[in-house]
Amino acid sequence: MKNPLRLSVYAIDALIRKLSKVEEFTDDADCILRFSLVTSPTRAKVSDGIEVEAGQPLVELHLWNEHIPVMPPEGPDLEWGEKFLKKLRYSLHLLADYIRQEPRLREAEFLKGEMAFPKVKEKQFEELINRLGFVLDSREPKGIWEHFAEFWENFYSWALIWAFNPASLKKKSLLGMCRYRIWMRKEELLRRYGREGAPSVQGRNQHIESITRILARGGETK
Repeated sequence: MKNPLRLSVYAIDALIRKLSKVEEFTDDADCILRFSLVTSPTRAKVSDGIEVEAGQPLVELHLWNEHIPVMPPEGPDLEWGEKFLKKLRYSLHLLADYIRQEPRLREAEFLKGEMAFPKVKEKQFEELINRLGFVLDSREPKGIWEHFAEFWENFYSWALIWAFNPASLKKKSLLGMCRYRIWMRKEELLRRYGREGAPSVQGRNQHIESITRILARGGETK
């Protein structure tokens, strides 16, 4: 019999996805990404040519938690890291093909994701996501209400991890988590992961080890 608390998390997650209009763009069981089409609530200037105006359409990325490889009880190892990286790259290829053909996403120039991780060395994390084509935008919350909102966002992420991949909670504290935004230009996604683009194998082992070290501390996207 399944844990009733986990069943509650599944139900709440399904409701939030429905309210947020999160879409599954493929039925491929190896895809670990979903998305929602949103508009930017504020102006955001990140870096590397990424500047978003308020009201601008964005493709917001979400992890497909049910499809993420299950971690071994002792936490992520190199085998798990390789599986995760392979599925993530494959998912980005699928997404690039979908975006190229989907008229609704034509006006969306940027992809955005939000991740919850323990407070790690930001430079190490930034190097990791840069290899995948993303740009990091880490912002400290300002004021009591932003801190309050971030706590509940982190609590939701923590609950998802507990429900779907509890082994990754090792060495993780709810109060020690912080949030990172990641961005990618649509043109960069199509260039790297479109049909004409081939996945790079340079530094593959180092990349897998980096992902494993980072995720050994745990992480989740909305």
